[in-house]
Amino acid sequence: MNKFKLSKYVLRDLIVSDSDYISLFNLINKTHILLPVEELKNENFTDIPNNLNKKAFNILKNNDFLVLKSIDESEALIKNAIYTSKEEGNGIYFHIYLTLDCNMNCIYCFENKEVINVKTISDEVEGKLLEFIEKKLKNNQFEFLEVIWFGGEPLLEIDKMLKLNTSLKKIVEKYAVNYSSQISTNGYYLDKLTIDIIKNLKLTNMTISIDGLKEVHNMRRPHKSSSEVDVYTRIIENIFYMNSILIENKSDCNITINFIIDMNNYESILEVIKFLKNKDFFLKNKFIISFETTKDGKYVLKVEEIKYLANIFYKYILKFDLENQMINFFPSNLNVNCAGQLKNAFYVRTDGLIYKCIHDVTQIKNNQVFNLLTNEEFHFRSQELNQQLEKINDMVCKTCEILPICFGGCPAINIKNKYTSSNCSIWKYYLTDIISMKSKKMIGGIL
Repeated sequence: MNKFKLSKYVLRDLIVSDSDYISLFNLINKTHILLPVEELKNENFTDIPNNLNKKAFNILKNNDFLVLKSIDESEALIKNAIYTSKEEGNGIYFHIYLTLDCNMNCIYCFENKEVINVKTISDEVEGKLLEFIEKKLKNNQFEFLEVIWFGGEPLLEIDKMLKLNTSLKKIVEKYAVNYSSQISTNGYYLDKLTIDIIKNLKLTNMTISIDGLKEVHNMRRPHKSSSEVDVYTRIIENIFYMNSILIENKSDCNITINFIIDMNNYESILEVIKFLKNKDFFLKNKFIISFETTKDGKYVLKVEEIKYLANIFYKYILKFDLENQMINFFPSNLNVNCAGQLKNAFYVRTDGLIYKCIHDVTQIKNNQVFNLLTNEEFHFRSQELNQQLEKINDMVCKTCEILPICFGGCPAINIKNKYTSSNCSIWKYYLTDIISMKSKKMIGGIL
């Protein structure tokens, strides 16, 4: 036992109830353990592992809560992140912007369409993209290709989507690579997707944003033609129709509802979650809670507002046993901060420019990493985004206990701020509260 220490990336808390427990949450592998105080040799719960009995010691050691004292955990974590960002990996990902046109006029839309002159992907760009993807598959040992159909509203260009999909399937068959796709849509034209089209596209997920009940959703995400159009009712009808055909055909494809919350709509979104749960929608499907951001990725809400809303939502979700249906109930496992730091993740713009960072796509006239039409490659932005992993050693982030789920925050924001101000993950402000609530539920306590 003397060779080991409790990992610095384990959050711990004393949960007082009829029987006292120590809550231990591993930020690296996201394992959560409730350790009865009676498993300790003494009541000093901060003196782990020295006061553990053999049974408790083995449980913590086997789940990587205990590490060798000789290990510099921060250094090892950063080295692994740098390695991950440089390695090929076993898959390649493409977010394909089929069009920037959209039938909605959302109040917080982050896309600056004035930056891009080409609204819809052309046949020439499609052909060059297919050449680019085939070259990637030919020169690497990838096991899978995943495409995320994006926009604008991608279902406005469903014919282009199906045409590209047909060509992509021929390419992956040629190189014996697995293929799947996802789609991000506002849901208004979801009824265009028949079960045959879903199978053809090899869709595994459809992400649809809902901002509240009818009055709230229609105000925040109005139809471009008229604010009088009842967008909400049509989308709700569409997702229930889609859910029914997915279940009927035993499809592996699921629907994910993205709830974008702020101080003005959170009560309405809670009602939508309740409504969907009562309709058994979440028996098959899941949801995400997102906090509204500005066009450059910064959060609109103040820290105290984020903390306030997180506590309300998580208490509600735990109360109604929805934690397994919420995709981001706990932070995801990360080796790097975002897709921009992965070697083989790309955003393809309608004009044929390829980007690494989603915030660059419709906000900035340069920063591309490749031009499909001219066959030019640019290395600066990729190097810039990955530079953050090298810089962490000189940042205050290196000593932060939530480094494994943050890695310094959004690289694009840090670059813009020249690394002169903190860019903390929102998890920093409420993760311990969530773990405490989850612990109390696990031992039958009151939330």
